[in-house]
Amino acid sequence: MKRWAVDFFCRDVLKFIRDQQLKPATLSVPLPPSQPAQSSTKQKSTAAPIGKPGPKNSRGQVKYFDLPVSAEAKNAALRSLEGKAEIPHAYAYANCTVDAALDLVSGKKIRMPERLTLTDVIIRAVTATAQRTEISGVKTDNNSDVAVQFYNEGLLSSCILRKANSLGIKDIAKKLKETQNVELTELARVPFRVVSLIGSKLDQITEILSPDQRWVVSIGDAMVRVDAQSKASSKIVTLALSYDAALISDEEAVRFLNDIKSSVERPIFILVGRSTDSTSTE
Repeated sequence: MKRWAVDFFCRDVLKFIRDQQLKPATLSVPLPPSQPAQSSTKQKSTAAPIGKPGPKNSRGQVKYFDLPVSAEAKNAALRSLEGKAEIPHAYAYANCTVDAALDLVSGKKIRMPERLTLTDVIIRAVTATAQRTEISGVKTDNNSDVAVQFYNEGLLSSCILRKANSLGIKDIAKKLKETQNVELTELARVPFRVVSLIGSKLDQITEILSPDQRWVVSIGDAMVRVDAQSKASSKIVTLALSYDAALISDEEAVRFLNDIKSSVERPIFILVGRSTDSTSTE
């Protein structure tokens, strides 16, 4: 519509309003009925609580109060914040079939002299892969330590594997059984870390690097997967790699994670001695 036509139309409408002495109309829209006070109280009580539930007040509502946070936990949280701010984080994920590793742990096919766990197997896979890789930001040497956090009887335990590359599967299993918990601040200073959620019923977690760390491998709990066509079931874990993108490229991270996956899915490396280059058996 052209401008002159618009102006003419507006003047015509205004003249009609004046001639008819029209007034603005007031419209009232009915509001929805208010909810009774009892139902609103019920809604609040079903919300996710924060902290620990306390006693009820005069209106029957549950009070909550926050639990105190230890100085160690505050320091660990501060280091995580510093790491997130200072380190360019990047992430990679892989689903890993652990049926063969579980057979090894159960002793169905190969009898092991000591009882092992799936966590032992995957940690050994990580340390062996990190030792033999040629990726500079990933590679560990014979003096490298690896921090480990794992579930033990429903609680999160921790230890530091000193000179982790020199430890065979039996040594790792023994360290994890005998170890005492290590302070979070000390764990955060170790450049390489493995977190195992096996036994926690959590299938995945993505870790944050502290300022001193290069990479963290997280292991989700084993879950059952059923093939849609063959209906065959298998158990898988999700491996998550958090790494420093300034030191490790995406291609290197994917190669490192795939090498760990291959080692876990073909766990014959478990029979190798203290070094992956060794030909002796445990």
